[in-house]
Amino acid sequence: MMASNQPAYMRQRFLLSIASRLKGKVSATDMQKAVFLYEQKSSDGFYGFVPYRFGAYSFQLAQDVEILRGGGYLTDKNKLSQEYSPAVYVDAELITELRGDALIKYAYEQHPYYAINSTITKRIFGSADIASIQAEKKLLADNETLFSIGYEGKSIEQFANALLLNSIKLLCDVRRNPVSRNSAFLKAYSPCVQFSITRPSMPSKCLTLFVTKV
Repeated sequence: MMASNQPAYMRQRFLLSIASRLKGKVSATDMQKAVFLYEQKSSDGFYGFVPYRFGAYSFQLAQDVEILRGGGYLTDKNKLSQEYSPAVYVDAELITELRGDALIKYAYEQHPYYAINSTITKRIFGSADIASIQAEKKLLADNETLFSIGYEGKSIEQFANALLLNSIKLLCDVRRNPVSRNSAFLKAYSPCVQFSITRPSMPSKCLTLFVTKV
């Protein structure tokens, strides 16, 4: 039973509007890619994405899907659980009808940066060398450099992309109190671990995050 007719946040209403337009069986990966491709083609920017194991991925979107399921808006198959009147306009012509590997392959071809951390590239493309993806990886490789970065006002996706786009492999948290009111940064930067970005403990009186290419 839904607590109210509309979810709390506009991005969640947008997500439901997208879901209402998706036909057929929709996996969690399909949902991620469909929203990603839609936002790349439109002016909407409700979600940030990072290059992940299966390509473009949004931690916020995954969390919102779980919230919408818990609120009775979505089924476990990512379909609307009942008739829903979309509160946010979406352009149906920008919503892909591709699903599964075909959808992933299309997303990789159109946006190779988001495939640099993929663990399924060979499954999707076979043994062929994917020049565009390799070019993205080479572009991000560079000499050892020291950077500093803050996370105030950033989503976890924006933060992770800033690290990945600069080929960061080591993240040193040197804040006096390594805590945050931003819930995404309370989990010991788990996305950093998933992107092979090391985060050693470095106690200090400084309040800055230092990152380095290695």
